Amino acid sequence: MLPARLNIACWVTLSRLMLLPVALLSVYLQWPHGWSIAAGACAAAGLSDVLDGYLARRIKCVTDIGSVLDLLADKIFVIAMLFVLASQNAIPYWMPAVVVLREIIISLMRLRRIVGRRTFSADRWGKAKTVITMVAVTGLLLRQDFYLGGPLAQISIPLPISPILELAWWAMLLAVALTIFSGANYVVSYIGLVRED
Repeated sequence: MLPARLNIACWVTLSRLMLLPVALLSVYLQWPHGWSIAAGACAAAGLSDVLDGYLARRIKCVTDIGSVLDLLADKIFVIAMLFVLASQNAIPYWMPAVVVLREIIISLMRLRRIVGRRTFSADRWGKAKTVITMVAVTGLLLRQDFYLGGPLAQISIPLPISPILELAWWAMLLAVALTIFSGANYVVSYIGLVRED
């Protein structure tokens, strides 16, 4: 059960999870403009990730539960959307599998550090991975919308939309590479902490 009093930053974080059913249902129930709706939900989730951190620091309400909720919301949203994309043949299944494996390994290491009363926070590579993954997922959702004849395909603008959307695929490859690199970096840091104990 959640605490009776959550600060505003925590509620912004929880709103990210509330957006997830919207994104999932819009695709699987084939709502009109479903891929556009999912992309919008993903973009809003990414903005909420920035906003909750800003609010927590701005009004000095950084809490342990807020940090945990933020971490869980990020993982759950991103992994769910990656499997949505894989299930629709937008990306291969090995991509979300790599992300899940990395998160399992890191979570187990974090759990041991928490039990040992030692901090084990995200580094800049992990944060960069999260941002790029969210951008890539949003782009891939828009890419699906375009190729399946959604609203984006109907827009008449003097820009080569298709090549721009293809950048989402390369962004996803970069996100996977950062997932592997940041995971390896966590492992190295973890080994260093273990040796200090």
